[in-house]
Amino acid sequence: LALYLVGLAVGRIVVGAFGGRSRPVRIIIVAAALALASSSLLFFAPLPPAALPVPLFVLGVAAGPMLPLAIAAAGLRYRHAAGAAMGIVKVAIPVGGAAIPGLVGLVSDAASFAIALSILPAAALLVLAVAVCAEVVAR
Repeated sequence: LALYLVGLAVGRIVVGAFGGRSRPVRIIIVAAALALASSSLLFFAPLPPAALPVPLFVLGVAAGPMLPLAIAAAGLRYRHAAGAAMGIVKVAIPVGGAAIPGLVGLVSDAASFAIALSILPAAALLVLAVAVCAEVVAR
C-alpha cells in the first residue's frame, strides 16, 4: 500500500512538472495504458513476491494523474460550460468509488476473489477506450 501511495504522489508530481497543459487526454491515454499493463501484470501474472513492488509502484504512478487530468480535460473540452463539466466529473468520483468496490464484492461472492480482481484491469481498459475515443473525436 505504501508503494502504491508513493507512486500516486510521484505520478502527480511528474505530470505537474513535465506534463503539457494543452492535451491532458493524451497523458490520460498513456497513464491508462500503463495502468492496464501494470494491473494486468499484477493480477494475472504469477510474480515472485520480490517483484510485486514494481507493478504496484507503476500502477500508482499511472493512476495518480488520471483524476486531476480528467477534471482538466472536461474543463478544456467544454469551455462554454467548464464548471458544469468539471462538476459532473467530480460527482462521478464517489459513484465510481462506491460502484467498483461493490462490484468486486458481488463478483467475489458469486465466483472468487481472483476473478473479481479482473474488474480492476477491466476498469483501466474502459478508461483507455474512453480516452482514445475522446481524443479521436476532438480531432
